[in-house]
Amino acid sequence: GGCAALVAPSVKSAKYFGHLLPHMPIEIIPNGVNSESFMKRTYSGPELAEIRDGLGISPQDKVILFVGRIGREKRVVTLLESIASLLRQRRDTRLVFVGDGRELNGLRGRGQSLSVENQVICTGYVDWEFISGIYRVSDLFVTASMSEVHSMTMIEAMMCSLPVIARKDDSFLGSVQDGVNGYLVESDEGLCEKATELLADEEKLAQFRQASWRIAGEFTGQRHADRMVEFYQRILKGIGTGLPSAGEA
Repeated sequence: GGCAALVAPSVKSAKYFGHLLPHMPIEIIPNGVNSESFMKRTYSGPELAEIRDGLGISPQDKVILFVGRIGREKRVVTLLESIASLLRQRRDTRLVFVGDGRELNGLRGRGQSLSVENQVICTGYVDWEFISGIYRVSDLFVTASMSEVHSMTMIEAMMCSLPVIARKDDSFLGSVQDGVNGYLVESDEGLCEKATELLADEEKLAQFRQASWRIAGEFTGQRHADRMVEFYQRILKGIGTGLPSAGEA
């Protein structure tokens, strides 16, 4: 009996379990996202225009997006506060929060106190099947959260060709490649700085979009399944990374 090895979805979780179980072999296998809804669903021009119109976004507006639980641990109010100066500087920019949670009213209130409420859109709960359309009308995915294990919404955003700007955290290693498909920044102020820089550079934005889509191919459900099968085969054979075989566990 016993356990031969442990699977962790990110570097961050591997480090955490490594402290708890220092002698346990740990394999990092990122979670996969069902790519059918995100990489293969296409939208016509009129459909995208309808989504933008429904959100109250003009055709020329730039859209910064966050998708996730609107909770304190996601640091959503901090994200709004850090992006507010960009919103005031560029009135054609919208910050969209998709999701529900206890911080929703506080988020709306903070938008008013910062005088950017007309540029902050809080959708509340949105059915998963409709979220891909919101990704498609956005320009950037930005998060201030440092409580992730392996962010699925970030992978979904990348599958929809969105560059990502996030706080530097082990949970994002592998998905966000700094200077390739986004930026990992050391401070909340850095989120605004890099978002401002990227929205002002159409060529770089296009390059980062393409890179996000390419990197997201490593995080499909099929890639996750393939990695798990290979891992179990290696465990059973007791070869490869020096992991014990099932019989030795």
